[in-house]
Amino acid sequence: MDTGFFKWVWRFNAIAIGFAVLTLLFLIGWQLSRDFREARFAPKESTAVALMAPQKASTSAHPLRFGVPQIPNGSQPYALPLYLEQTDSDQGYGRQTNNALVNFRIVNIEGQTNRWLFAQTDRLIIETRDLILASADTDQKLGQIMVVIEQDTDGNGHLSERDDKTLYLTDARWSVPVQIAKSVRALLAVSTQSATQADVIFETTKGTHAARISLPEGITLSEQAFSPND
Repeated sequence: MDTGFFKWVWRFNAIAIGFAVLTLLFLIGWQLSRDFREARFAPKESTAVALMAPQKASTSAHPLRFGVPQIPNGSQPYALPLYLEQTDSDQGYGRQTNNALVNFRIVNIEGQTNRWLFAQTDRLIIETRDLILASADTDQKLGQIMVVIEQDTDGNGHLSERDDKTLYLTDARWSVPVQIAKSVRALLAVSTQSATQADVIFETTKGTHAARISLPEGITLSEQAFSPND
């Protein structure tokens, strides 16, 4: 009886020791391969990365290309979006291309002229919202509000959606943009009130702002600020 009992104890101990050794070897291998796995399967940022902050768009090594413009109404000019193409390698399993909107080329076919909307410096245009005045007969486009990143405010070496934003207004003919707000975290809402006024709600580091601006001048007619803790 004793011999049989100890035989099963020894077998159990051998199995337990073997399982423990295999577990230890697995943990050692997992730890040793951590750097390799982190390099090969590095997580991607959910926000698009724009130009490197010190670079100029004209001297960037990344290719630039025009995108498809919206079809304008009547004699309004075309606004061709300019994209900066950036290719990020995922360390061995292919390459991913990110297109960052950095400017617009305003083309007037009737007047045979073309120009840049913004000066040729680093920026990232992350959003453009049309100002539409709806009526019973037709919808009239009065302009657009753009969310633009111009400075590397978080100090990580490139422009991205994590940086502070600036709001710009331009009319339906894409005239020189007018700055209407800065240090913006997010544009929450845009609503056209009339042919000469629009409401803009946005968030800054100081709270949430609800403003009414004039069109197309971009002058703040009224503004109130509040926060969730008020």
